[in-house]
Amino acid sequence: PTVTPTVTPTVTPTEEPTVTPTVTPTAAPTDTPAPSPTDAPSATAAPSTVRLTPTTLTTRAGVRPAWKVAVSSSGNVDGGTVTLRAGSTTLGTAKVVRGTATVRLDARAVARVGSRAVVASYTGTSTAGPATARGRLRVVRAVARVRVTAPRTTVGARPVVTVRVGSTVPVTGRVDVYAGRTKVGTARVVRGVARVRLARTVTAKPRKVALTVRFRGSAHVAPATKTTRITVGRARARVTVDAPSMRVGRDAFVTVTVRGSGGQRPAGTVVVRLDGRPVAKVRLAGRASTVRFTVRVRTSRPGLRTATAI
Repeated sequence: PTVTPTVTPTVTPTEEPTVTPTVTPTAAPTDTPAPSPTDAPSATAAPSTVRLTPTTLTTRAGVRPAWKVAVSSSGNVDGGTVTLRAGSTTLGTAKVVRGTATVRLDARAVARVGSRAVVASYTGTSTAGPATARGRLRVVRAVARVRVTAPRTTVGARPVVTVRVGSTVPVTGRVDVYAGRTKVGTARVVRGVARVRLARTVTAKPRKVALTVRFRGSAHVAPATKTTRITVGRARARVTVDAPSMRVGRDAFVTVTVRGSGGQRPAGTVVVRLDGRPVAKVRLAGRASTVRFTVRVRTSRPGLRTATAI
């Protein structure tokens, strides 16, 4: 038999493509700045102690006191800050110089009356660690400054006394005025001023009356008292004379009107004069605030004549 040979194909290997590497330019190195030194306490900082002087600070509403804080440590305490807080409210901050800080309290810290706990926090330095101390702030009512202006007045009038009340905080409340033990007027304080209209019992007769002015006080301002005097003079009546045209040798009638001031009823004697010569005297009984009467007069010669009533 004839044997047929088997032909095995030969595989020619294909050359792999050559990869050309891409060169990426490298940025120039940047110098990293060295960190600046801080006063933050290090792990080896010495412990510190904070002391408030006084521990309990008392002030009046509206007055901003300074609270002294002392910091002691074996480390450096010439630096750092002290902050006073009442809860989440910051009352003031100050820098520590040679172990001492003076913190001026914020106006909001002393705006209302009351007592509250205060924490003083020291931030520390590179060699002195942070620390805290506790104290108490006590705010009492402010002092009221009272000024009184009392005008001169007359019998029967109702004068107005002006009272000015000042303090370190806004003032509200009422003012009462007394003559002896009797209250003779009251008014509300508006923008620091109260205008008190007095009762007519004060001006019942000519005299000098001692008045006591009392500010009742408010939630943030303490009460205050002031004394003054008011002078009551005699009431002055208004007199008018209506003199008509006259004829020689004939009667004429002069009309006299007397009005009391302040609702007073005029009393006493009115003298009517013609050219300076008394022609009539009329006595008023004080029964009405306005009195009107007529007087009969006569002239014997022509010319201008003057009629007066006193």
